[in-house]
Amino acid sequence: MSFPSVRSIEAPLLAEIASSGGEVAIRDHEIYRRVARYFPELTDEDLAMPHCPKCTAWENRVQWARLKLVHKKEIYDWRAVGRQGIWRITEKGLERLRRQPVQPPPDFGREIDQEPVTEEQRKVHAEVQKQL
Repeated sequence: MSFPSVRSIEAPLLAEIASSGGEVAIRDHEIYRRVARYFPELTDEDLAMPHCPKCTAWENRVQWARLKLVHKKEIYDWRAVGRQGIWRITEKGLERLRRQPVQPPPDFGREIDQEPVTEEQRKVHAEVQKQL
């Protein structure tokens, strides 16, 4: 399978960081799964494909998107945050989300074995996006 482009991963990554209070710790790898939801064409096999002993090909692709966002000054460099493993959105990143809102993923708000997302939940997500 061919993975989504690094560029197409950027906005969902920003949206997920913003919806997590503006920063995420990557040590639990949750951010990778959350961003993957924006790309329903990705299979479990795609997400598990190894890249190196420490990460999957998908995680590597998301990390490249993060690096591009650092270069665009939409995510802080770890030195500005004070510790590695923390991804924090900048005001410029929030401004991008205000200008170009990201649609919630198809399974927004849904965990494994949960019911599909209700229209009310989608409205709440849209409201939060407006406030950004």
